[in-house]
Amino acid sequence: MFVNLIKIFIFFFILYFIYNVVKTILGVKNNFNRAKREYEKKTNINKDNDNNKVIELDKDQYKVE
Repeated sequence: MFVNLIKIFIFFFILYFIYNVVKTILGVKNNFNRAKREYEKKTNINKDNDNNKVIELDKDQYKVE
């Protein structure tokens, strides 16, 4: 009976360990995605930015609006 109780504790410990590993992996993934979004926002990688549109006037003349 005592051995069965130890087996149950070990089983729940293994489940708890697996749960924490999966939670940690998902947490790292979410932090990476959030950091990537912040980096893109910070460096203005977005190509649809209205402040940087270029209108071609002539062959060598450009006007930035």
